[in-house]
Amino acid sequence: MPVSERTVYRYFEDNLFSACNIDLPRKVRYKPRKKAKPQQSVKKIIANRDYVAYQDYIAENPETRVVEGDTVYGSSKATLLTFQFCATGFMLARIMPDRTQNSVNAEFDKIQAILASSPHTKRFSQLFPLLLVDNGKEFDDTEYLETGMDGKPRTKLFYCDPYSSYQKPHVEKNHEHIRQILSKRTNFNELTQNDINKMMSHINSYARDSLGGKTPYEVFTFFFGAATAHALGIIPIAPEEVCLKPALLKNAN
Repeated sequence: MPVSERTVYRYFEDNLFSACNIDLPRKVRYKPRKKAKPQQSVKKIIANRDYVAYQDYIAENPETRVVEGDTVYGSSKATLLTFQFCATGFMLARIMPDRTQNSVNAEFDKIQAILASSPHTKRFSQLFPLLLVDNGKEFDDTEYLETGMDGKPRTKLFYCDPYSSYQKPHVEKNHEHIRQILSKRTNFNELTQNDINKMMSHINSYARDSLGGKTPYEVFTFFFGAATAHALGIIPIAPEEVCLKPALLKNAN
């Protein structure tokens, strides 16, 4: 349409289309922001791992690929661990039984093992040179996340400031697509890793303006190959088949 995006939204508001605002998922999703609660207690972040240290590191190493890590929860104890590869828009998600350090460590180990057993044995270090996570207790085990069981360096870890999710905007933004499929009322206990891989395959096959109309899957596989994506459980979905609605996972209640 030869008009601006704002004009199209105004057409919807003026009821000039058969569709209405309720048909636009982003139009009706946002609620007024709540004021942040007063900070009661903030854990001490390990020295040289805070957000200022992260900014300094990136300034000195601008070519470093950044991965933002976070968690997504539903109505049950089970939790999603998410990793957003910022340069490609590609996201991984792993289902965990709970939101604990042990579960995060275990899933990070699994990803490393998957990539170590693929034809591209150096992919893990290429994909995870630097990890930026929030201030949650599930990411407290800095030494283990950085070195693993064998004690060999595998990534460099930094933390956002407390109550500062805006410092990792890419992963927060991409969580919107997960919430289109899995609301906060969803019981994650009923989800399997195959369910999560299916969901992420659809999300990573959704074209983005920020990627010049390409999908995160296309950009990721251009740099790292389709075999790497497939080893991680992500496959391409045809544009006409992409579904970002709860119906994608019919058994998730």
